Amino acid sequence: MSICENCREYISDYDKSHRCPPAWLVWWPETERFEEDAQLIFASNDADAATAFSQRYDWNSASFSIVGGQDAWLCVRPAAGGPITWFRVEGRSEPVYEAKAIQFRPASLGKKRLAEMAAAAAKHTAEQP
Repeated sequence: MSICENCREYISDYDKSHRCPPAWLVWWPETERFEEDAQLIFASNDADAATAFSQRYDWNSASFSIVGGQDAWLCVRPAAGGPITWFRVEGRSEPVYEAKAIQFRPASLGKKRLAEMAAAAAKHTAEQP
């Protein structure tokens, strides 16, 4: 496995057909220097470039302001030149939980804790209509 020096994508050592996605310039329109402050982002389209820029910004700033609910207003244009497209990027946090079955060993809980759990389960069952 290696990393492309241009787009920073991981490339399989067996994949000799790697082609970098198109290059985009992305910047905050509030900056005074506009495109001079633009970051080069490789993405398949302008919306993906705006999203990648936002993810990188949140990750590098460690404040996670975009994913915390503060919208990002960005300008994107092809690096080779072309029209500027404005984007409003919204972020959201999506907690993910996963349960995995385990082999239950009551002895590891101890008799007192096992009795407490059994009593709580019996009480819950009795309260159900």
